[in-house]
Amino acid sequence: MYEVIKGDFKKWYILVIGFIGVFLSHVLSAVTVTLVLIPFVLFNYKAFLKNSKRFTRLILSGISILMLTMYYWLPLLEQMSSYEYFGKNNPVFNISTSGNYPFFEIFSMSLNNEIVIPYILSASLVIVIISRIFINKVKFDEIQLMEGELALADMLTLTSIFLVFLSSSNFPWVVFEKYLNILQFSHRFLPFVILFLSLSGGIYFYYYYSHSKNKFRFTILAFILLSLVPLNQLISYKNNATFFNLQTYDIGVGKEYLPIDTDIEILKNSEKSPEILSGDAQIKKYKKKGSEIVVSISTNSDTVVQLPLIYYNGYSIRNELSEKILPIPGENHLITFKAKKSGIYTIKYTGTTIKRVTSIVSLISLLFFILFIVYSIFTPFRKKK
Repeated sequence: MYEVIKGDFKKWYILVIGFIGVFLSHVLSAVTVTLVLIPFVLFNYKAFLKNSKRFTRLILSGISILMLTMYYWLPLLEQMSSYEYFGKNNPVFNISTSGNYPFFEIFSMSLNNEIVIPYILSASLVIVIISRIFINKVKFDEIQLMEGELALADMLTLTSIFLVFLSSSNFPWVVFEKYLNILQFSHRFLPFVILFLSLSGGIYFYYYYSHSKNKFRFTILAFILLSLVPLNQLISYKNNATFFNLQTYDIGVGKEYLPIDTDIEILKNSEKSPEILSGDAQIKKYKKKGSEIVVSISTNSDTVVQLPLIYYNGYSIRNELSEKILPIPGENHLITFKAKKSGIYTIKYTGTTIKRVTSIVSLISLLFFILFIVYSIFTPFRKKK
């Protein structure tokens, strides 16, 4: 984003790659990134007015991100709109109350190396603020540091302090809960504090390093001081580490995306293999590999079979003649289907039509995006020759 707003806007593809990396790692982090970046765009509107190409690159970045990740977010929205799930109407967490701590308590928790508030938060803020105080004591005509870089560092430091406030219980989250409850926890903003303090601290460090009479001695001293932070983390982890025994049903607090009328206890105790619900039939063979199930059924009549899979749009069932069989949600939302004759039945998740189409769109977009990057990198070398 810095390149798009202040630097070389031709490198807008870095923004695309970075945002996609965050988005595909953790959707809520991508939402948080967006909320953090919007103010930077608004506060730097003059840069877009001076050079319209910066604005077009920003729009191009947004379109590229949407196209390249379409294979993920559109099928996700399709699934979420196709059924009622636990997390839809009964949110497990409320951002105004879940894991929120007072502003100053966040720093005290940081010093105690709490699991949610890392120690490096307080250490970084103290180092950065002290560094800035010393810079302020030097006359600006004696330094070679660009004022723009110093202003950027100051903005990042102040933004970091505001994000800590945003992460605290002092911020009126109740007012925004209706719109931003999807974030679940306000302390999702704290990782950005670490990032921004690292950037501003790096700029301040550059000043001291470039004006130090003994650069080697200064580098060794800075390295020792900065090494104390991860060293403290390691010691704290060794003394306080706890191990969690997570079960399958604990993920997402056990039911966020389960159909709303699913009974988890029944689910836990249900058979972990196909089961004959009705009809004169017998299961000869059963094999499960990932989300694909292959089952051999011997039957003399119409048979209803229940599978150890929760029903979602996109599952397909075929017999050995490649005939399609319609899967339906049965008791407790487990997949059931009718087997009208003996044979081998293959059940797997093949995705919906939207899933397949968007995968093709994203793949084509990726090819164009790669070609553009290659063209952007090699074009300057051709001009020089």
